[in-house]
Amino acid sequence: MARVLCAWALTYYGFLFNQSCVALEAHAEMTREARAKGTEAPKLLAVKYGRVSCARVLVSARTVGNFIEQSLALMPGLFAHFYVFGGLRAIRAAWLWLVVRWLYPVAYSYGLPWVFFVTVPNYACVFGMYIELARHAKLL
Repeated sequence: MARVLCAWALTYYGFLFNQSCVALEAHAEMTREARAKGTEAPKLLAVKYGRVSCARVLVSARTVGNFIEQSLALMPGLFAHFYVFGGLRAIRAAWLWLVVRWLYPVAYSYGLPWVFFVTVPNYACVFGMYIELARHAKLL
């Protein structure tokens, strides 16, 4: 469990670091282009928070956002499954979820249907844990 949690945290902070770096790189590139054209450069905040369109910034922002969204479903299920059943099933599901999650930036940049190759396995990992918990609780 400790390894999964460390890998999850490193992934989260890696995605956050990447998001900041991509915004800084895109801003620098847009600033160079604006100077070459003699126009006003966009502000960093406008690039980072999407007021100025940039596909790379959008991909990095959605990577972080989707990671957080999916983690809110994964983590309670992971801890509950590990607590109730012990063993390695929850750990294996979490590792699969995490490894597939690493592919999200590439899949999202290619758009549909590629993003489904990440989201569907992630949903299966999470739902699988919750289904087993619901059966254990005699809800199913």
